[in-house]
Order: sequence, then structure tokens, then C-alpha cells
Amino acid sequence: PLKLLGGQIAITITIVPLTNGTFYAALDAPQQRISRMPVEVELKDDNLTLRIEQAGSSFVGKVLNDGGTLSGTWKQPGVTAPMVLKRVAASKQAVTKFKVTPPYRESEVSFVNPATKSRIGGTLTVPAGPGPFPALVLLSDLGPQNRNVEVTGYRMFGQLSDYLTRHGVAVLRFDDRGVGKSGGTYANATTADFVTDAQAALAYLRGQPLIAARRVGLLGHGEGANVALLAASAPGRAPAFVVSLAATGPDQVF
Repeated sequence: PLKLLGGQIAITITIVPLTNGTFYAALDAPQQRISRMPVEVELKDDNLTLRIEQAGSSFVGKVLNDGGTLSGTWKQPGVTAPMVLKRVAASKQAVTKFKVTPPYRESEVSFVNPATKSRIGGTLTVPAGPGPFPALVLLSDLGPQNRNVEVTGYRMFGQLSDYLTRHGVAVLRFDDRGVGKSGGTYANATTADFVTDAQAALAYLRGQPLIAARRVGLLGHGEGANVALLAASAPGRAPAFVVSLAATGPDQVF
């Protein structure tokens, strides 16, 4: 809780480490109707600074108990107060109990990678309306991930799909090899193997009646971004576009 004049409000800050050493972070304050407001994270040893530019607020403190506690000072216009943030687990009950029907079409799908003959399971979200719509495939970072890429309660690909589909782009997200409803084995797969999964996903999307076949691309995060770039340079029908999020590569470019 954040104590203010006349009462207090509950705040939650979600912090997720990314592969390039940076962090995704967001602020939620339901009583003030704040949802997923961007937070800038600066971490040096055990010294932590969180900046919420849109709210004119900040938190400066220490990381304690192996990250289980953040103790410091919260500042915003007219308020400077001590604050202790404690790690909490996401409520699985809350996730399963309340499900709001989204304003778009969502379906469970599967397709076959012809290179491996393995079936890949995923979710396709398509905007409301007659179409045809531009579309993209989401490609996950290193490590076996499910289609939503769930990390400590944050569903990176689930939320990204929701945002993009609400804004007119169809999205296909799928379980990695050996995860969820996808066949195959992740452990012995190479980056080149993942390129064939991406190509199979592209081919599947291009065959859907509500999808604009010439406007289908790839969006990859971390290793998935490298997979997307390799797929774009491979012989055959390349994606119409590629979005690269934190692709791995040299620290400096000359």
C-alpha cells in the first residue's frame, strides 16, 4: 500500500528480466485506474531505481532477501514516503475465475512442420470484421516456452497478441517444440530447426481466408528475433516484414 492524505492505495509493480540485461516493468494501481503503466528500471548491485515518467513518480531503494523485498522511498508530487515492496505470486485462481470475452476471434489451431512432420499447436487471434487482415507470427526467446511466454505471472506473448489484435493485426502464437500441444523435442533442436517452425507458421497463416497472404510477417524476441531474421534471408517465400525485439548480436556495431 501507498499511504496518501486521506487513505492509501494498493500498487503492484511487475518486473521481468530480459535476455539483453534490461528489464520489462509496469505499474498497476487499480484504485486510480492505472494498468501496465511503463516503468524504467535501473539496477546497480543492490541499488534499485524505478522511474514512472507518466505518473511523475519514482522509487529509490535497496534489493533485499535475494529480491524478495525492495525497501526504499517513494516520491511523487506532494508525497515522499517510505515504502517496502514484497514479492508476491500471481493468483492462479484469479486468472481462471475471471475471463472476459475479447472483442476479436480467438481459436485453437495446429499446423505441421513439413521438415520434421511434427504437429505444432497454437492460438490464432483475428480482428473483428471481414478482413483480410495483416498478420504476424510470434517467435519466443531461448528456452522452451509455451505460446503465452509466461514469466512470474506476466504473459508476454499473450498480452502482445491481445494488443496487436485489438489494433487490427491477426496474430499466431504457438507452443515451442515439446511444450504444450506441440510435438518434437526442444533440447536437441538448433536455431536452423526453429527457422523451419517459423516458415511452417508463415505458410499456415497465408492459407487462412481472413489473412492478407502478402502481408504476413514475423515478430521475434531474443533468439526468436534471430530466427525471424534468418527466416527472412532463407531461400523461398520470405516474410513481408520482420520485427526484432532484443535480438542477440555483437555489443558494438562499427
